[in-house]
Amino acid sequence: GYQSPAALPATLNATDRWLLAALNDTIRRAGAAMDGYEFRAAKDEAERFFWTDLCDNYLELVKFRLYGEVEGSSEGGHEAARYVLSHALMAVLKLLAPFLPFVTDELYRAAFAGPEPGGTSIHRSRWPEPEAGWQSDQALTHGRLLLEAVEAVRRYKSEHHLSMASELESVTITCPDDAVAALQGAELDLRSVTRARQIRILAATSGDDALNVVVQEG
Repeated sequence: GYQSPAALPATLNATDRWLLAALNDTIRRAGAAMDGYEFRAAKDEAERFFWTDLCDNYLELVKFRLYGEVEGSSEGGHEAARYVLSHALMAVLKLLAPFLPFVTDELYRAAFAGPEPGGTSIHRSRWPEPEAGWQSDQALTHGRLLLEAVEAVRRYKSEHHLSMASELESVTITCPDDAVAALQGAELDLRSVTRARQIRILAATSGDDALNVVVQEG
């Protein structure tokens, strides 16, 4: 299995920091539900994170960085995405282990039992705990803006009867001034999920917290 670096990579961008912060919140809520014997709620938390945050959004955002075959990709961005995926997948397996004991153990043994302390079985490993270095209200806010922009483009394609893989000429995103740098740092991820040749990130007028997205097909 892939052994993720112990320390946070310096190359984490807004997409990566959002997923780690969302994972932290999921671990906290699922753990509290388990402690309160609310097992259905704990399972729902893990499944929501897995299907919505990780599969529907994060994996689509980081495809260009993972494959590294487009202009703008870098080894640092590739390793940052692998770091996040490693921690997110291992945590999801542990959160779901009480409910799916056999398949989670099989996947854990195949991918994580080597580098992960606690033996060769997921059922002998430690329950995931929130990481202080992942917690960030700002990361969650920037992540929300990223997802709003992605949803706006997806909605545009759906309304104009375009496939989600259709290329666009450009996508212009106007966002609060304090989020411009974060979204610019996630430009490659936005290109990955929108399939836009060009992403423009502009600051909104003073005091405007709304996000606006303009799509140009070409």
